[in-house]
Amino acid sequence: MKPIIIPLPFSYKKPNAEVWVFNTTALPIPVRKIKDQQMIVIGPGAVGGNHKHPRTEWFIAFSPGLKLFWLDEQNMVQEVDMFSKKEELVLIEMPPFVPHAVKNMDKKQKVILIEFADEKMKNSEFIQVI
Repeated sequence: MKPIIIPLPFSYKKPNAEVWVFNTTALPIPVRKIKDQQMIVIGPGAVGGNHKHPRTEWFIAFSPGLKLFWLDEQNMVQEVDMFSKKEELVLIEMPPFVPHAVKNMDKKQKVILIEFADEKMKNSEFIQVI
């Protein structure tokens, strides 16, 4: 299995300014499925995750620099940028039991990630992805 990447266009962009608005009620996740959510700040070069678990997670990165790494069916490390270069956000759905990690590739800036999940974290198993 691998992550599913879904484009999330901004609901509003202010003309001639760097002001973009995204309405979280427009998420393509049924509200009844969201049982856990958190905002995560990841420091320069820091890694989160390196685990697998039985829950589905959805990620939205709000700035460049974050990469998602996972192990495919052949135990090969795969990766994807978590922030679109097309001036849109992306929602990344991480299926259950897929070993994964998130790394801030920026050497100077912290980055912000929002995570939604279909259950509280439990039965997480450490897996060295990166």
